[in-house]
Amino acid sequence: MTSGRMLALLPALALVLPPSATVGQAGEMVVASSTVFGALPAPVKVRAALNSGKPGREISRLIFGVSFGGEAHKREAGIALDRWGGNRWTRFDWKTGNDAAGGDWYFMNGGQAAKSPAEVWIHEAIRANRALGIETLVTIPITGWVAKDNYSCSFSVSKYGVQKDAEKWNPDHGNGQRPDGTPVRGNDPNDAGKPAGPGYMGEFVDFLELLHGPSSKAPRVHFALDNEPGIWNSTHRDVHPEPVSYDELWERTVAYANAIKDADPTAMVWGPVEWGWLGILRSAKDGENNGADSKAHNTDFLLKWYIQQLAAHKRKTGRLLVDVIDTHDYPEVYIDGKKVGEGSGPAVERARLLAVRTWWDPKYKPNGGEQGTTWIWEPMGLLPRIQGMIREYLPELKLAITEYGFGGNDTINGALVHSLLFRALMREGAYAACEFGPPKKGQPAFLAFKLFRNYDSAGGAFEGRYIDGSSPDPELTVFGALDRKKGLLRVAAVNTDTATAREVDLDAGLTLAAGAARIFALGRDDPHSITAGSLEVKASRRLAFEVPAYSVVMVECRTARIP
Repeated sequence: MTSGRMLALLPALALVLPPSATVGQAGEMVVASSTVFGALPAPVKVRAALNSGKPGREISRLIFGVSFGGEAHKREAGIALDRWGGNRWTRFDWKTGNDAAGGDWYFMNGGQAAKSPAEVWIHEAIRANRALGIETLVTIPITGWVAKDNYSCSFSVSKYGVQKDAEKWNPDHGNGQRPDGTPVRGNDPNDAGKPAGPGYMGEFVDFLELLHGPSSKAPRVHFALDNEPGIWNSTHRDVHPEPVSYDELWERTVAYANAIKDADPTAMVWGPVEWGWLGILRSAKDGENNGADSKAHNTDFLLKWYIQQLAAHKRKTGRLLVDVIDTHDYPEVYIDGKKVGEGSGPAVERARLLAVRTWWDPKYKPNGGEQGTTWIWEPMGLLPRIQGMIREYLPELKLAITEYGFGGNDTINGALVHSLLFRALMREGAYAACEFGPPKKGQPAFLAFKLFRNYDSAGGAFEGRYIDGSSPDPELTVFGALDRKKGLLRVAAVNTDTATAREVDLDAGLTLAAGAARIFALGRDDPHSITAGSLEVKASRRLAFEVPAYSVVMVECRTARIP
């Protein structure tokens, strides 16, 4: 009746499906039986519901993005946005492909040294992304400097004297610190850089349009205004030693966004691309003058002020300078003094799961214990907070988180965290998101991308209108996506209980069509593959399925009628 291959699938599938369900593959039917596995804790029964009568916004596929995606991310995991950004891109020269590491690595230049602008690697990358239907986010440097070559350094030992450290293979390349740790000051930015103002970047956009057509051509090419200006005085202090103020941030936004849109009126510009909570709260200059910069601008939140400036500029000129509010976030949650994004172990994994709430819950603040601790003195509610600013001052803006990293990508915990992050982005109507340092092929977090973007390896994706769910069980999160075009309801369920499965009785909020539903699972028992099966659905509003301990399950059902 069954092949050895199917028997091998039984352990994972039997945990997913209720006792009456069947598992189907290649026309074979297998009855799941708990006797195969020995004694297991009895599942906790949960009655949950989807609010299908009031679907939310269309899910933006761009929330499934990464920085510098590889072939596996693009072809298998189904990412929709490929970001080219980070510290090196602050000094990227579009004519040569050269860049600079800044404070990340001895203030050294590197890159391609292409013989002509057309040979710079980004052009082939744009073509490859467009061939796969992937949109591209290109960073536009706005400090006024780019790398002059691919080998110079900013703090030559022979020029500026002995320093605290130097590059192992190039001992003349110092780290920019005196032996006592104080910074080398007064260096010449021309040592490793060359001036590159708004006009130079406008030429870049012109050249991209010449080679690839307008940026609005599908799949679109987007433009980000540099990377994390709030820490330039640290990461790129060799060319920008002074902390960025409110006024400088705005002046550079106006100059470079106008240059981009003058060159390509269809361009979508993203900004201010700040580095985290403090970056959107205060200016870098505030950090040196005890908040005087904020007081001078009569604001308690830099990002709110920035959006207000965009709104005022739009009223005055008719031009929307920035289309997407873009920031970064790495959880400032700690267990035993270590960030949850960098640690491991049960306590870290628990706090990491709970840290997702800092994105969507306006009342949540880690207060010790399993939640971990944080130096942030108020609940973040990051996504709804920023969306509230957008709604109040300039509703046509979109929201993106173009760098994040919660850690644990090589564990099933990382996969569950990703599933909950995706849910937060959908729930709060985000336009885009990119993980920095994305998971490697085969890691559980990589499979979380695949589960939501390509669960059947044939393009099956969690798409359509987002549907919020309710569950009385704090360990079970349910949510859905209503795909009206295909007549499908997709349900995702995340069980964060490490010991016990959940037997879910779901009110789908609409009538389901009778027949076989497809079900896909990613869990602790087999964290390196997505298990596929099927279950029988009756013509009703109810859907019954089981979610194993510490797993995420996706169910694809046909709808009989969409309200």
